[in-house]
Amino acid sequence: MRAEDGAPHHRPRPALPGAAFRRHTHGRKAARSFAPVAVSVAAFYATILHGLSIEARDGVPLERLRSTVDHAVALWDSLVRQPVE
Repeated sequence: MRAEDGAPHHRPRPALPGAAFRRHTHGRKAARSFAPVAVSVAAFYATILHGLSIEARDGVPLERLRSTVDHAVALWDSLVRQPVE
């Protein structure tokens, strides 16, 4: 998309998921402690998916793609496990 002067027009970025989480969470202390973790985990998996799509486009064998998915799924519990108090 280009503006009238020919320069690229950039749309404003949507709010970060963490900001929405903090806005809609009743306990501010909980929001401050969990939101950064949630944003980091989401960014990690978005990166994995992006890498998988590029590798698939480039013809990487399906077995290697499945192996990457298996490893990412195996990490899930360790990334989102909440400490027991």
